[in-house]
Amino acid sequence: MNTHLTEYFDHYEPMIYGVLKSLTIHRYHPHYEDLVQTSRLLLWELLVQTDDLPQTEQERYQLGGYLYQRIRWRIIDLLRRDNQYAGHVDIYNPIEEMTEVTDLPSRPEIPSVEYLLTHEWQQLPPHLRTYLIATVDYQLTITEIAKNLNVSRQTLYTWRKQLQQHLNNWQTT
Repeated sequence: MNTHLTEYFDHYEPMIYGVLKSLTIHRYHPHYEDLVQTSRLLLWELLVQTDDLPQTEQERYQLGGYLYQRIRWRIIDLLRRDNQYAGHVDIYNPIEEMTEVTDLPSRPEIPSVEYLLTHEWQQLPPHLRTYLIATVDYQLTITEIAKNLNVSRQTLYTWRKQLQQHLNNWQTT
């Protein structure tokens, strides 16, 4: 029975990486390995709890959908829990200790944020603003942005170069 379960485990294990990919959890995520191990344990638990393992290809497919959804839900629950507790951590911020604005370190080569948001932002063409929002605020990949904006990936690479040129011009002025 155990070797039979191992065969099913080996068959469904690659699905774990598909679940993580669908949730945009990549290898560089700080909890990636933990999530993989948790998913493996859950997959094994679910296979052990299954009364009769599938015999036909259709039954395997149906079980795969069930396992995929259960693993996905568990990972989402874990991520929600981590985010819930992450907000309760006190982080030392030295700027809070500064009493006056004059205490801030002066760096004349870096303009104020207000200037950037009002002046430089207005200087960017709308398509570059859209690209910047998608990459910074929503942290979308080039492929996801291309799909959402109905443009090619090559167009987005061109936009990225244009944005870099704008930033370089801004730094030199």
